[in-house]
Amino acid sequence: MTNSASDDDAPSGECFSLLDAYLTAIQRGDVNEQQRLLNLEPGLVSWADDLQKIDAFATILSEPFAIRTQAPEADESIRFGKYELRGELGRGGMGVVFRAYHPELDRTVALKMLTGSAFSSPDQRRRFAQEARLASRIRHPHIVSIHDVGDFSGQPYFTMDIVTGTSIASCLRKGPISTEQAVHWMIMIAKAVDHLHANGIIHRDLKPSNVLLDECDEPCLVDFGLARALDEFHDPTMTGTILGTPSYMSPEQAAGRIREVTTRSDVYSLGAILYEMLCGRPPFKADSAFDTVLQVMEREPLPLRHWNRTVPKKLDQICLKCLEKSPERRYPSAMELAQELERWIRGESSPYESLSPITRFSRTFRRYPDAAYRLLALVPTLLIVVLRCLSAPNVSSISDYYKPIIVELSLWIGLSLVWEWQASKPGDHRWTPFAFLLTDIIFMTSILQARKKADISHVTAYVLVLILSGLSLNRSQIWTAGLGCIAGYLCLLCNAEDFENWIVPILMVVLLTCCTIVTDYQARRLSIWIRMKETGQRREPMKV
Repeated sequence: MTNSASDDDAPSGECFSLLDAYLTAIQRGDVNEQQRLLNLEPGLVSWADDLQKIDAFATILSEPFAIRTQAPEADESIRFGKYELRGELGRGGMGVVFRAYHPELDRTVALKMLTGSAFSSPDQRRRFAQEARLASRIRHPHIVSIHDVGDFSGQPYFTMDIVTGTSIASCLRKGPISTEQAVHWMIMIAKAVDHLHANGIIHRDLKPSNVLLDECDEPCLVDFGLARALDEFHDPTMTGTILGTPSYMSPEQAAGRIREVTTRSDVYSLGAILYEMLCGRPPFKADSAFDTVLQVMEREPLPLRHWNRTVPKKLDQICLKCLEKSPERRYPSAMELAQELERWIRGESSPYESLSPITRFSRTFRRYPDAAYRLLALVPTLLIVVLRCLSAPNVSSISDYYKPIIVELSLWIGLSLVWEWQASKPGDHRWTPFAFLLTDIIFMTSILQARKKADISHVTAYVLVLILSGLSLNRSQIWTAGLGCIAGYLCLLCNAEDFENWIVPILMVVLLTCCTIVTDYQARRLSIWIRMKETGQRREPMKV
């Protein structure tokens, strides 16, 4: 192989994970992921050619019978055992699907083979065989049927019904689906999933791209690559491995608690599909798979009516019940979800109880965490200050001192609500965390100025803001917080009435600077570790 990159461009140890991730994106044909990695590390550009050649070389070695990963041209076919391959239908992280013709039976089917079989791991081969075995047990009008399983020249494959229509994911590229159509499809999908469960199979990767629409515009479930039999007591996947697609996986899947994944986990995924069909976007979607997983585990989805005001309230409640964090609070089965939707169509009442006020409050708290945590600190503080004013013997003198503080606390609370409201609106809101940070620093500095001093207790408050900003693992936010805290402390110095020694303020500024640098360094290290873990898992089980 000709090396197009010089020795000076050799990757450092921490870049190997990015090279590995980029090669994986090439193998998947994921152009968006390739571009994201190039934006993350521009140095990958010099290695792009070599990685493309590595992939092509592996393909040649892994397909000795001249089966190409590229789809055949429209006017040609490739012989593959007793089949003729006549074009590519699609591909995923582990397999590629071709349109195949069986001359003896005069039948066209979809043929799925394991890509790079010569280099595939035993676990890849096991999961590929398990997909065929589980899918072959199912016969349902809305689930793709398996016809043939075999091995040709060391290349495992199986054939299944060919669905000529598009997928729900393709339909969603045009925007949300009408309420009537979405409910109609979901009833059929839920009944198909219930049929899977009745046959002892959990799908574990339900999502819009795995639901195809046939020539009658009816849904059909495909892709059993992550499916698991309920009667398998020993799960071959390791505990802690994340399986599924982040935006559609249940919290127990997102946390890697594989043994806790049950039929109700598929109910959660059905709710996520229904959410996207009605809103045009999944309930959780962040800039990275890791951030999406955190949202799935920690945050509550926004009501569907937040994105689409035409969604009926009852349908909103049905969908959110599927998306409950606790499996016990979801519908007990996919069939029960289908029946609930049918009751909604008929205008009948639901047998399920409405949420209690405490549950509604806790759900709202988790739905808007940035503002909620600030309110949790600021509202009690405001009440204490107000009570202090009312209980003082000399109310007028006390209120003169605390009145500006009451006003500032009120404005602080109000702006926190405004920024949270802006963050929940459609669009790119990467600026809202910075708005929160600057608001915190400005109002905290303004309130601290009431003491007319710049002592060490003030620096402690700024250090706390710095540490909290580090939890975001966003270096831009950390440096915004650091520079803002230093500016805030300098403002306190300018308004302070006296100093005992100028050495102390200088040391405090140095302390804040060092704290910023250390927080940034640790956040960077943790981000690299998370990215390496995320990349390592995405090569096999996690589908992004």
